[in-house]
Amino acid sequence: PEDTMPGPGTQLDITEVRAGTHDGYDRIVLEMDGTGTPGSVLRLTENPTADGSGFPVEYTGEQALTVAVHGITYNGVEPSVSGIPAGSVASVKAMGAFEGTQLIVIGLTDGDITLDDISATTLDSPTRLVIDIRR
Repeated sequence: PEDTMPGPGTQLDITEVRAGTHDGYDRIVLEMDGTGTPGSVLRLTENPTADGSGFPVEYTGEQALTVAVHGITYNGVEPSVSGIPAGSVASVKAMGAFEGTQLIVIGLTDGDITLDDISATTLDSPTRLVIDIRR
């Protein structure tokens, strides 16, 4: 997936994170409330760290997919998380917002997943970032 920047004036809150298993892929949906289009940066790592502090983030799985969502407000909204685990998704942890970015750490059961196995799409009505992981 390509790194994307948020649209001008974007002010969003992630309200829900959910996961599901489908034929040939697993899907994580980050649902948002607010205005604008989020930006995102996705990375795979075995050692995710929290924005700001740099402290390690614990997760369940062989490796972590970190999703930095840009264009986020800081109002203390903690998203609900449902449907975990699901297929290759072992855990999901939503970190607090820091300087307009909220980090979502997704623990993956398969250490062989690469970024080529992952796609990210932004949808609207409501605003969502949809992440598909091919298995």
